[in-house]
Amino acid sequence: MIVRVGPVSYDAASSVPSVPTPMNLDLPTILVVLIAASVVLGGAVLFVALRLQRHVGLLWWGAGLLVNAASYGAFALRFAGQVELSILLTNLLTGLTLPMHTVALQHFHGPQARRLSPVLVWGTVPLMVLNALLWLNDDLTRNTALGVVLTLQGLVFAWHAWMPGRDAPRVAGRWLLLAGTTAMVVILTLRTVYMLHSGTGPAQLRVPPEAQAMTYLVVLMALLTNTIGFVLMQMEQALARLHDAATHDALTGTANRRALMDRFECALSLARRGERPLAVLMIDIDHFKQVNDRYGHPAGDAVLREVAHRIQQRLRRHDLLARYGGEEFVVLLPDTDRDAAIKVAEAVREAVQAGPLIVGQLSIPVTVSVGVHSRVPPSQDPQGDQTADQMLQASDRAVYRAKAGGRNRVENES
Repeated sequence: MIVRVGPVSYDAASSVPSVPTPMNLDLPTILVVLIAASVVLGGAVLFVALRLQRHVGLLWWGAGLLVNAASYGAFALRFAGQVELSILLTNLLTGLTLPMHTVALQHFHGPQARRLSPVLVWGTVPLMVLNALLWLNDDLTRNTALGVVLTLQGLVFAWHAWMPGRDAPRVAGRWLLLAGTTAMVVILTLRTVYMLHSGTGPAQLRVPPEAQAMTYLVVLMALLTNTIGFVLMQMEQALARLHDAATHDALTGTANRRALMDRFECALSLARRGERPLAVLMIDIDHFKQVNDRYGHPAGDAVLREVAHRIQQRLRRHDLLARYGGEEFVVLLPDTDRDAAIKVAEAVREAVQAGPLIVGQLSIPVTVSVGVHSRVPPSQDPQGDQTADQMLQASDRAVYRAKAGGRNRVENES
């Protein structure tokens, strides 16, 4: 408990004088709050990480929060007269926090994301220790260099939060990370400027207490914001996975039947409104059962994935490829008349037969039969939801004709 008597405060438990600041911010009390908040946050994050099988960086994040709590404890050693030891430990532990959180972000983004060199992530830690050793008794130089290195760490962390080149959208959690990191970089910069203007603080602290108090308060708010942002990113990623599992075929990565029908209704509505043509391709892999029987089901799965890949390469960005069932795929072609749809179908057929599919040591020749159907849905469609089923049935009939005509061909159903 902190008791204030006149201009000086005393800790009732230890009788160690605390240092008042012009802004009435009691530094020892702030340190206790910071340690408690960081321990609670870090413990909660680690508990969640250990309970989850897929934590994608939460272990590193929680450990970083506990290291941050230890850095506040190290700073508190100055009130016990251990100034030099406090400086060394505080620099080391403070220098570890942001790199650990940066590694947590790297785990979250996964191996497909671009990364900075590990030297930029971890190289600042020995710099912090070296800074403390070289200027142990030169407080102004040491703290100025400390602010520069911590700012560099913040910029590296912000780069990983933004992660240039990633295709994923910048969702809410990432914006919170950037907001918290920006606040941290700003307060570190202001702290450095203030110290250059005001000089050092009491011999017991070696830093102006008001600067340290405000820095710690803002850093706490930044850590809270960043932790909320990182946990929110975990939740958003989990929801994205659930949505992807509900709308995509797990084997080929194409849309599944449910997603196809949802998209079909939207495409029909747009086609009716603009009186524009809409085309459907039904694609069936020829003799696929023989592929499974001769080469095995793992090879058949590889064939399905490669066929889907070759089909996708011949489509426009706004076209939809879906696995309809078994070895059948459906392509939805908005704003495409019969002639254009037949051209796309021929391009798909030629792409699949262009070369054998290589599966391990196997070379598997594959062809497809394609059924085409295109129509302009009337603006007033009395059949409503039945139109999608009718178009799929028409393209399916065309596929049967293609197979009956010798396979590896395109047929149209008017």
